[in-house]
Amino acid sequence: MLEVAVKAADSKRAEDIVALDLEGISFIADEYLIMQAPTERQVLAIADEIVDQMEKAGFALTRQEGRREGQWVLLDYGDLIVHILRMMFVISITLKSFGVMHQKLIFLTGWKRIHSNELWHFCEPL
Repeated sequence: MLEVAVKAADSKRAEDIVALDLEGISFIADEYLIMQAPTERQVLAIADEIVDQMEKAGFALTRQEGRREGQWVLLDYGDLIVHILRMMFVISITLKSFGVMHQKLIFLTGWKRIHSNELWHFCEPL
């Protein structure tokens, strides 16, 4: 599920893609995907692409918020929450709200998962 969302976001040039592994930490979701886009139009384009690709992969969207404003969109897929922010929003505030600044961060700079203690790095295309 995470991989589908990341690829869809990347195809629309989402920036600073970060995923949090919240399994066992949060009752809200197991994974939380955060990204930025420079404009309202791009925020919405990324959201549309993620919804489209997730639907094609068989993942049902439970809830969607923020679309009207265009400054941010939150997509709820149950075990995965996707949060797309216009760049003026500060990602660290979102991370701090989960209290996980130093726990199980997943940094996405490519696609291949490489485990290193508590950190996961997506380093190379699959």
